[in-house]
Amino acid sequence: MRIESERLYLRPFNASDGELLWQLHSDPEVMKYTRKERALTREESQQDLLEKTIKNKVWAAFKKEDDFFVGWFGIWASDEFANEPELGFMTVNSQWGRGYSTEASRALLKHSSYPRVNAVTAHANVASQNVLAKLGFQLFRDELEHRHFILET
Repeated sequence: MRIESERLYLRPFNASDGELLWQLHSDPEVMKYTRKERALTREESQQDLLEKTIKNKVWAAFKKEDDFFVGWFGIWASDEFANEPELGFMTVNSQWGRGYSTEASRALLKHSSYPRVNAVTAHANVASQNVLAKLGFQLFRDELEHRHFILET
C-alpha cells in the first residue's frame, strides 16, 4: 500500500529500514523535541523500527523525484488519549522548512477516517505547532511540558 501527495509518497516501514530511521534517531536536533528528548542508541532505534513495522500505523515518506527519505508520519491509537488516534511525525532536519511535514500529514489525514485526531508538541517546538495549525488543529490544552492539539474532522 502507498499513499501519495504532490511531492511525496508514503509506504509502511519494513525491517530493512533501520538505517533510514537511524538517520532521524541519531540526530540530537531532530530528537530534542520528542518525548525522549535525546538521540537514541542504535539498539533503541532498532526497537522503535520493530514497533513501527508491527503496528503498521507509521509510514516512511520519500520524495517522488529522487526517493530521498524525508521522515516518518503516523496515526495510531494512543494510550495517552484513551486509545483515540494521535498524529505524529519526524522529519530529517535537512528537509525542514520545505512543507513536507504539512504535505505528508495532510495526505495521511485524508487517507484516514477518524472523526477526531490528537497531537502533542513540546512548548518550544513552534515548527510542529505551525504544521498542526496549517492542518486545522486547535489548541486543546496547554500542559506543563506539552501542548495538546485536536483536529475535529
